[in-house]
Amino acid sequence: MIRTVIYDLDDTLYDFHRVDRMAFDAMCRSCDERFGGGAERYAEAFAPSYHAINAYLPEDIKALMPEGISSAICHSRTLRIAHMLEQLGLPLFPHVIELYDIYWNTILDNMEPEPYIDEVMAALKVRGLRIGIGSNMTSRIQYRKLQRLGLGPYLDFVTVSEETFFDKPDPRFFDRVLLKAGCLPEECLFIGDNFELDYLGAMKVGMQALWYVGKEKPWNHVDPQERAAARKIADIWRKGAWVHEHHGQSVLYRNEWSCPQVCGRNGAERDSGADPGGKRQPEIPLFLPHGRSGNGPPDRQLDRSGGDRPASCITHDGNAGGTARQV
Repeated sequence: MIRTVIYDLDDTLYDFHRVDRMAFDAMCRSCDERFGGGAERYAEAFAPSYHAINAYLPEDIKALMPEGISSAICHSRTLRIAHMLEQLGLPLFPHVIELYDIYWNTILDNMEPEPYIDEVMAALKVRGLRIGIGSNMTSRIQYRKLQRLGLGPYLDFVTVSEETFFDKPDPRFFDRVLLKAGCLPEECLFIGDNFELDYLGAMKVGMQALWYVGKEKPWNHVDPQERAAARKIADIWRKGAWVHEHHGQSVLYRNEWSCPQVCGRNGAERDSGADPGGKRQPEIPLFLPHGRSGNGPPDRQLDRSGGDRPASCITHDGNAGGTARQV
């Protein structure tokens, strides 16, 4: 029985890496205008700051962190910009604050929510589910993002790694999420784009989880067997109920557009969706697909199995090589 749905924020509720590239370029151009030397100089100097800040932590703090887990302070753009300027021997004032504002304001001005997510959250609230956020980052900017996306009214709680010190997938992060959710792990569904941080991290503490793949993510290096297991879980969710009232309790119910292999390509074959009283329940997804125009079905894109699926849905295939800059 799902009582709480928890979403990751960056690259799940909006395309962070698209606007991050814009913001990073704007910040580096501003550095060049202030100090000269070319924007590339500052891009190269900024890159090591994420791991450098982690390396400066006291040894007794590092001892608390499992290998491969970062502390939340590594996400601080204030600290990372200051580190870059210090390494280059450049003045900190007033530049740290001004460059910080250039970076985040560019993101806030250009971010766009995933299509229809506000409609989905509104529908989940009507059904009595609690909705939360579980995100790695510093807190204030995450609240600003959620406010800019217009999702604040739907949220019952927000957990950001700054308040736990430990990033996902550390179990201590998810323990904090569960404390705020106020229910058992198996009563929570965690949805996120990062296979290791979101999907596996939530599963390891007993939550139910779905891996959201709206597009190819080069940083998701996923073992084929793990990807197959994720596919099986997502297929179970597709064939089951997503949001459905049953004896006063809310469970999750599927939407025909998000599972064409269940419904058929024209959506003609689908479950009755009837409740115990015989009335049909609205079909509500956790994500609605890209590409819907008017009242008709969404545009579709061909997947590698030869079928079709919405251009954006809760799915689990898609894996590419390469790396991404740290958030």
